[in-house]
Amino acid sequence: MPSPGHSTFPRAWWPSISGWLAPLAWPLPDDLDDRGLEKLLYRPVAAREPSFAEPDYARVHQELKKGVTLTLLWEEYREAVGERGYQYPAFGTRYRNWAAKLKRAMRQIHRAGEKLFADYAGPTVPIIDAATGEIHPASIFVAVLGASSYTFACTPRARPRPTG
Repeated sequence: MPSPGHSTFPRAWWPSISGWLAPLAWPLPDDLDDRGLEKLLYRPVAAREPSFAEPDYARVHQELKKGVTLTLLWEEYREAVGERGYQYPAFGTRYRNWAAKLKRAMRQIHRAGEKLFADYAGPTVPIIDAATGEIHPASIFVAVLGASSYTFACTPRARPRPTG
């Protein structure tokens, strides 16, 4: 705790504080209301030029979908903007924050009985013949009705070969 008569502000701050409070004198003038005092104490902050160049996150996102690495995209970004560019950790963090705000849902409306989605699911699974003990690879066939999401799945004996 400071001793009586001792200031809690370091001496180095005094010139900046006195410059900031220069328009004020004690006692305050009678015609100075709260709004006027607020204008004197809280001056508007001047807008300043951003010190870093923002990357084109939409382009980065599209390039990542094509298989380009984030590191390569950052290197291209740094070549383009030079010293005004973010370092790699900040670049990656800012991109991930931007990507997290994207809407991930793609809503599709299906009328009942209109569409059936069918495909083979994933790799084959081993099926053991109970009579012989022989192991056969089987594919899982899945069909889903679009409107109701009713699902059908089975493992046919042989997977048809794609044509064309």
